[in-house]
Amino acid sequence: MSNYLCVSVTSTRLNCGIVNEKGQILNYHYMYFEDTPKEKNMVNLIERVSRSVSKGYNPTICTVAVPEIVDTVMGLWNSFTNGVGIPLRDSLQKRLGIPVFIDNDVNVAAVGEKYFGSMTYNYNFFYLNVSNGIGGSMYINNRLYRGAHNGAGEIGHIPIEENGEKCYCGNEGCLETIASSVAIQKYYGKLTNDPNPPIYKEIAARARKGDISAIAVFSRAAYALGRTIATILNTTNITRFVIGGTVGMEFDLLEAKIYETISKFALKTPNFDFKITKTTIGYDAALIGCAAYCLIISNNPDVYATLAKKGV
Repeated sequence: MSNYLCVSVTSTRLNCGIVNEKGQILNYHYMYFEDTPKEKNMVNLIERVSRSVSKGYNPTICTVAVPEIVDTVMGLWNSFTNGVGIPLRDSLQKRLGIPVFIDNDVNVAAVGEKYFGSMTYNYNFFYLNVSNGIGGSMYINNRLYRGAHNGAGEIGHIPIEENGEKCYCGNEGCLETIASSVAIQKYYGKLTNDPNPPIYKEIAARARKGDISAIAVFSRAAYALGRTIATILNTTNITRFVIGGTVGMEFDLLEAKIYETISKFALKTPNFDFKITKTTIGYDAALIGCAAYCLIISNNPDVYATLAKKGV
């Protein structure tokens, strides 16, 4: 059975695991960083942690999941705020000595849900990742849809509130400024006049215990998510949704308000059977998705051959 090197990069953490072709995590290392490292340091960190986690497992392929825009053909990691592409794939391929594939983290999570989760038999579905940031990915007619320039699914930057909080993308009132874990923490601090509010996990625990401010924060986030999902329903008529990410895993606090909001704003007749479920592959969705990518590549010689040159 083949083993795969699976790497997930977030704004605060590097996750690295060895996952087999059944989607089982065999070994796992992670590390936190306060600020996302620059290109050279990021490559160094991934190489160091990858070599450590790989000892004794001999992975054959590596997939790296990163936030924001990814050019999968050129192997470039792009920021949509400055448009500068980092040649992450080629740099890692030279150092690790195995084929490397990179993609957007939410795309990777959606592929994981498709191959190892609840969406195996669904040809059309939308995956929402609600964490420090918010992103989306969609399968249309059983294929991952990337858009004209790899930018499909950036729902975190759909404007929800006019004159709302400033978003790092440059706009105001984006979904991410309302429903992300950072936004939840910030708004809870505002409601409670707490300059050092607890993290989202503690706020979620307080909401379950009846804390009015905590309940209000999650209700606000759920309303914004519901408006967004209603827009997706009315635009695409995709009626199956999977929600994941750190905040998405608190779905019990979001579900009722999300459904209430969708029922108010979505067209009834074409979307009568819409359904939202929590991811079945949990917090490790990106790592499991990386393994799904590796499995696809290893089972397709043409894709595998192309990967070493220019990606797929």
